[in-house]
Amino acid sequence: HAATLHACEVADEAFVGMGATVMDGAKVESGAMVAAGALVPANAVIPTGQIWAGSPAKFLRNLTAEETAFITTSADNYAALAETHFAENSKSFEEIEADKKTRKANNERSEDYDSHLGLDPAANAVQPTM
Repeated sequence: HAATLHACEVADEAFVGMGATVMDGAKVESGAMVAAGALVPANAVIPTGQIWAGSPAKFLRNLTAEETAFITTSADNYAALAETHFAENSKSFEEIEADKKTRKANNERSEDYDSHLGLDPAANAVQPTM
């Protein structure tokens, strides 16, 4: 997600938002959150239970219980996505072609997925019956 981690420490169960930059010697402790787009300056320490935002990043507020739980949930979701990505990219050409046929037979439509398979969504559109 275009985050930049430069010679810093990010602990397990920490969260760094999209496009954030964490500079040299900075530490993001376990259970801490860096907001999207934030610039954490060199040698800053983001303590457990806090969210920092801005450029330069500064203490915004303490995390809620829901936000703290989200850190673990988000990590679990990304791990599951990585497994799916690996499985899909491990398929042979023949398996991909079989998947395309099955999806077409079942009228499954996903414009984003279809475009990655080289399918033209307009050419494969389900035509209404009269």
